[in-house]
Amino acid sequence: MMLRSKVPGYREGLNVYQTFTCPRTDSAWTSASLRMNCNVEGDQPFNHYYCIPNAERTHFVEFCYDRASLKTEIGNCWEFGGIGYLNQVDCTNFVKGCPDFTYLSERVYKIPACLDLNFPGRCFTEEPGCTVLKNSTNAQANNQTNADASLHPGLVALITSVLTALILLVVVFGTKCLRSKLCSDGITKLILASGTDTGYEP
Repeated sequence: MMLRSKVPGYREGLNVYQTFTCPRTDSAWTSASLRMNCNVEGDQPFNHYYCIPNAERTHFVEFCYDRASLKTEIGNCWEFGGIGYLNQVDCTNFVKGCPDFTYLSERVYKIPACLDLNFPGRCFTEEPGCTVLKNSTNAQANNQTNADASLHPGLVALITSVLTALILLVVVFGTKCLRSKLCSDGITKLILASGTDTGYEP
């Protein structure tokens, strides 16, 4: 469930809500459109659902846009600026993920790099020099991937440490035993008993 709050300051008739997560799939996008009472069927060129960064990159905003869909130029994402208008954002400097094709503005959710942001750093995570922090929008998936990748080496190190400790204990106690009279007497009795069992007479 997305946490959101209404944002003031936008033009009259435009209800804009602040959120820190956006839907990333067709079904989630449709559900959000229905929740906001936006145009879902696509039979109208306006009132489509959007969830995109604000111009300051401090959070996402979601809203039903009361203007017509726009064709996105190659190499661009979207932001919501001013008193409530869509602005294209040049992403050709992204490390990866910048779209090399055109698409309708309300389909921006299909471009992950356009919705992966570092809010404290106020930047897209694919921008050069934008550090991915723990509270960036794609950090949770990255943290899970890193945890999975480090699981096996950690287990190997633990098992190796335990085995090494056991071997050292055996060596230490074995050495002490061989040096003690009690251990020597025990070994002598074991040998004598073995000789008796096999018919050997000393």
